[in-house]
Amino acid sequence: MKFPKLIFLVVLALSNCQRAAYKLYPDIKLQSTARKGSFASKENFESLLFEIWDSGFIKKNDLTREEILNNTYGVFRKAEAPLSEPEGRAYYQQREEQKDVLMLNAKLFGHLVPSIMPLRLKKVHVKRLDKLIRDTLVHELFHDFWYNILDERRKNLFSYEAEIFFIELMMTQTKKDKTQLLESLGYTQPEEEFFSFFKALQEIKKTYSLEKAFGTELYATLAGRAFSGVTLIPNQFRKYYSGLLSDEALNKNMFFHPAGSIYTGNILETTKIGDLAQLKKILEEQPLLINARDEDGWTLLHYASYAGIKEVIEYLMEKGAEVNTEARICAWTPFFLSSLKGHREIAEWLLENGAQTDIKDNKGRSPLHVAVMRGHKEFIDFLIQLGMEINMVDVLGMTPLHVAALSGQKEAASLLISKGANTRLKDFKGQTPLHLASLNRNKDMTELLIAEGVHTSERDHRGETALHIAAFCGYKEVVELLIEGGMRLDIKNIDGKTPLEIAFEAGHGEIVELLRRFSPDLLN
Repeated sequence: MKFPKLIFLVVLALSNCQRAAYKLYPDIKLQSTARKGSFASKENFESLLFEIWDSGFIKKNDLTREEILNNTYGVFRKAEAPLSEPEGRAYYQQREEQKDVLMLNAKLFGHLVPSIMPLRLKKVHVKRLDKLIRDTLVHELFHDFWYNILDERRKNLFSYEAEIFFIELMMTQTKKDKTQLLESLGYTQPEEEFFSFFKALQEIKKTYSLEKAFGTELYATLAGRAFSGVTLIPNQFRKYYSGLLSDEALNKNMFFHPAGSIYTGNILETTKIGDLAQLKKILEEQPLLINARDEDGWTLLHYASYAGIKEVIEYLMEKGAEVNTEARICAWTPFFLSSLKGHREIAEWLLENGAQTDIKDNKGRSPLHVAVMRGHKEFIDFLIQLGMEINMVDVLGMTPLHVAALSGQKEAASLLISKGANTRLKDFKGQTPLHLASLNRNKDMTELLIAEGVHTSERDHRGETALHIAAFCGYKEVVELLIEGGMRLDIKNIDGKTPLEIAFEAGHGEIVELLRRFSPDLLN
C-alpha cells in the first residue's frame, strides 16, 4: 500500500472528526493590506471570516476552506480602487500566480472610528453596518468561488438558465404583475422584500455586461441575499451551489417552484396602456410605436406573445407589427416567447403571419429547447409535428433531452424519448443527459434514463461519470440509484479520483460510508 493511500485511510477512519478538520484555525494568518491595529486589520478580517465560516451557511470542506484562505483581504479608499469600482462596497480581482484580491470599501468600517454620535443611535448604526460588512464579504467570496471552484461546465449551465429566468422577470412590468408573478412562484415574504429582489436583479442587468450579469454577478447576488436572509435561492439554481453551501442552507423551504405554470400577466397592464381601446387610440396617434422597442429590445408583439392575448396580437398584426423581430436579450423573436409559455394558439397565429420556426437564439437554442425547459408537453408535440429536429444541439452541444434532464422535466423527457431522442448523445463537455439529471438531483429523471437503457458509466471530458457529480454534490438518493443501475464505482476522473474520494473531499460522510459499503476493497 502506498504511503499517501495509508494517510487517506487513516483520515477516512476518523471521518466522525471531519468537522474539526474544517475549522479555520486562528494561527492561520490571512494576508491583508490593512495596517495592524487599524479598524480593518487582519484581526478584524479573521473575525469576520470566522463568523461567516461558523454560521453554518458555507459547506465546510477542503475546497471552500482552502479557497477562503487563498485570498489577500484588505480595504480600499476611492483613490485606490479600480476605475470600474470607485464607489462600490467591494471588489474582487483575480491575479495570475498570486493570491486573488478581495477588498472592502473603507466606508463600511466607518462606524468603528470614534465619533460623537449618541450612544443609542451608534448601537443601531453599528449593528446594521456589521451585518452589511458580513453580507458584502459573502457576496465577494462567492465571486471567488465562481472563478476558482465552479468548473466551466456549471458556469455555462448557470448562465444558460439565468437568461430564461431574467426574461420571465422582465416580461412583467407593473407592480401588480410582479406581485402576482412572485405569488404564483410561491414567494411568501413581505412585499417590500421581493420588490427589492426585482430591483437588485434589474440593477445587475443595467450595471454589467449581459455575460457578467447572467454569470458571476447573479451567482454572487443570490448567495449574498440568501446569507443575509432577505431571499432564498431559487430552486432551479440550487444545484450550482452544491458542495459550496451547507446542506441546511440548500434544503430550506424554496420560494420558487422548479417548473410549471407561471402567471402570464396582462399585456395591457404590462405595457402600461390600459385596455384595447386605449391601445388603438395611442397607436392611431403614434403609429411608429407599433414596432418600437424598450431598452431590452422587446416590442409590443413580444409582450403580447408572452401574455397570450390573441385579440391584441391580431390587432398588432393588422397594424404591421414585425413578427420576426429579435430582442437584445437572447435574440428572441415573439415565437420563442409563445414557446416559453406553451401558447399553441398564439404560435399558430404567428406562423400564419410569417413567423419563422427554423430559428436559433444567441445560445443556439431552438423553440423546442425552450418549450422543453418549461415542460409544455402538448406544445413540444406540436413543434415536433412542425418538423423541428429532435436531436438539434445548441452552442453547449445540448439536445432538447439534455435540457429536459437539466430542468427536471420528466414528462417532456419521456415524450422526447418516445419520439426518437438519442439518450446517449454527449454535449460539448462530453456529458450525457444522465450527467445532468445527476447534477439536478432528479431521482425520477435518473430512474427514467436508466430504465431507457442509458450507459450509466459514460464519462465526460474530465473523465467523470454521473456518480462523480452526485458524490460531489452530496445527493445520496441519486448515488443509491446509480449504484442500483449498475454504475461502476472504481472509475477515476482525469485527476485520478474515484467518486468515493470526491465525496470525502466534499465532506459528505454519509455518501463516503455508502460507497465504502458497496466497494469495501476499493482502497486496497
